[in-house]
Amino acid sequence: MNFNNDKIDELAMKAINAKGVEKERLLADLLQLMKPWLTRNIHLNHGRLKGLGTSWADVEAIFDTMIWEVVYGIYRVKYDPNQGQGHFTKFIYDHVRTPVGNERDYRNAEMRSNENETTSMDKTDENGLTLSHAIPNEGKSIEETVSDSMNLSSVLEAFANQAKNGETKAKALLMAIRSEKFDNANIAEVLGATSYGASERQKMKRIKEEFKQFLSDSGIGKRELVTQ
Repeated sequence: MNFNNDKIDELAMKAINAKGVEKERLLADLLQLMKPWLTRNIHLNHGRLKGLGTSWADVEAIFDTMIWEVVYGIYRVKYDPNQGQGHFTKFIYDHVRTPVGNERDYRNAEMRSNENETTSMDKTDENGLTLSHAIPNEGKSIEETVSDSMNLSSVLEAFANQAKNGETKAKALLMAIRSEKFDNANIAEVLGATSYGASERQKMKRIKEEFKQFLSDSGIGKRELVTQ
């Protein structure tokens, strides 16, 4: 896969220095120009993480988010090729290592937690029964039930009530969860966009992270709710 680092550097700086709609357009052009490089590096990192349950879309979102934050000046380190930071692709790769590492650590911790939960479910009581025997299996998916007493709509309503712009976020989450009924175009419309591009992917990633934190803080802890 061929890519031209000099052209990427030039376009990256134009995007960083642009404003408004022009910045959005140049960011889209930058992502398109970087596509061969992104595909290769997403493939490499996905290969290392897929065994832990990380999807291609998860890794793609990590790279896209890093580029988006750098272009919009949100990231903690500013890109400036005149400061010895090298090509834009090198800068992104160097700094994406931290979120990739965080994803790996999170997945490992999740696997350990699931193993511990399975072990506790298999412990027998005084009657020789496991805890899993006490929980009826009604064939419900995680989208249909969050816990024995709280359904998805209740959780999203609670999230909407406490989050900033919560109603919009809850609607977008519902559409992401109910992917058999809604597509990215529906999500984009809820987010106030005409199409589902890089900016909308970043928004959804941040909304999902906020929702995961809400679930954790609420003691619900059902991460499956935020995976498409």
